Amino acid sequence: IVEAASKEHAGMFQMARALFQRVPVLGALFCEILACQGLSTLLNVCFVTKLSSSMPDDQERAGWMGRFYATTNVVSSIVQFFIL
Repeated sequence: IVEAASKEHAGMFQMARALFQRVPVLGALFCEILACQGLSTLLNVCFVTKLSSSMPDDQERAGWMGRFYATTNVVSSIVQFFIL
């Protein structure tokens, strides 16, 4: 059973590799997604680090972060559903 599962896994990997070779745009999209996720994570870590140094109180910081993300999500929703 283990060998059959590993062969199936290897088959899926080969199929995915063939697809990426056949459609080069997928490789570019993959690289774009990796770059965006990496930069987003880096930006979030820098933001949280700076915020924690400027707001040492955990409760105050948690409240501020909640309001910040709520406001960001409301604005994003308005832009996505009503403007675009």
